[in-house]
Amino acid sequence: MSVSRVVRRDGHRYLVWWKDERGRTRNKTFRRKADADAFDSKIKLAKSAGDLAEITAGRETLAEFVSEWRTLYARQNLTPKTLLDYERYLANDILPALGHIQLRKVTPIVVQRFAAALGDANRGASVRRKILSLLQGIMERAVEWQRIRLNPVKVVKKPTAPRSLMPVPIAPSGIEAIRRNMSMRDAVLVSVLAYAGLRPGEALALTWSDIDKRTLRITKSISLGEQKGTKTGKSRVVPVRQALAVDLNKWKLKSGSPAGDQLVFPGHDGGPWKDHEYRNWRRRQFHDAVVAGGVTCRRPYELRHSYASLRFAEQVNPVVIAAETGDTLETLLRTYVHVIAELAGSSVWDGDQLISDARSGHIPVTWKPGMGQKVASSKAENPA
Repeated sequence: MSVSRVVRRDGHRYLVWWKDERGRTRNKTFRRKADADAFDSKIKLAKSAGDLAEITAGRETLAEFVSEWRTLYARQNLTPKTLLDYERYLANDILPALGHIQLRKVTPIVVQRFAAALGDANRGASVRRKILSLLQGIMERAVEWQRIRLNPVKVVKKPTAPRSLMPVPIAPSGIEAIRRNMSMRDAVLVSVLAYAGLRPGEALALTWSDIDKRTLRITKSISLGEQKGTKTGKSRVVPVRQALAVDLNKWKLKSGSPAGDQLVFPGHDGGPWKDHEYRNWRRRQFHDAVVAGGVTCRRPYELRHSYASLRFAEQVNPVVIAAETGDTLETLLRTYVHVIAELAGSSVWDGDQLISDARSGHIPVTWKPGMGQKVASSKAENPA
């Protein structure tokens, strides 16, 4: 810590030099020597009291703090896919606009202007909300680590998230229309998604030891080519329907009866699917089969809605369905409230029979209340 006199064209200044709590050299300029001496004394007192961090807190730029946040927090607590998404928002939006600003100078009005600029750039409400939520999370770490006192993003109003569209479950007739235009592997994968309700990452992480005659055990998932836990961090058990059992048995024989630790749906190199493999499969094989089948379905993930709807049609207790799908009861009821309403007062349906009829070609692909598709059945007492 020292005070030095610096001569400039417009006069002289007094510079206070010191090292912060992390050993980095800092300085601050004053017009009057008395002010410089007072600040130097404040630095010395703070150092002796162990409070030096409060003097320098928030002087690093947002970009510098993000680098620290990435090392100490993000890589330890976020999934690879989430971190990849966050890095995209940081590189494209947050750091170009705010990265050069000192942390303590990122004020609510600065954030408000940033939010307005996102709107002017025609970024959608959902994307703007995600970007601001990421920035708020980063600044919350800055508060916790005592770099700033208050989170400036908290007081800035976020765009209202668009209401999620109610899922339109695909009836077995539609699922079978998709499957008929696929290879055996892809058709079985669709069966697992639609008739067992797995998320795509969970289906791609299945090994043969996870499957027995009556149940599937979901204990893991695949993300960016790496194995991880399920979305909720909990394992669950799902019953295997008759048609799915047949599909899995055929695929196991076709695969050469692999060992229990082998993946049911291995990638091209025999290991877990890489992220680009899944994206390519979704854009090509899945999309082409959906179009050829005359079905409306944007993402493989949406197939799991068929499983939940079949279970509601069978009048299974919602608590059981929530456990099988890996959702909370609240999420399940909110997502499928329209399905529950449309099925109210109907008789109990046999899901296995619906799938069997669809595979035998008895059910054309048309709309049906509650199941996302209305289908005419050869059995008047069991419309499907």
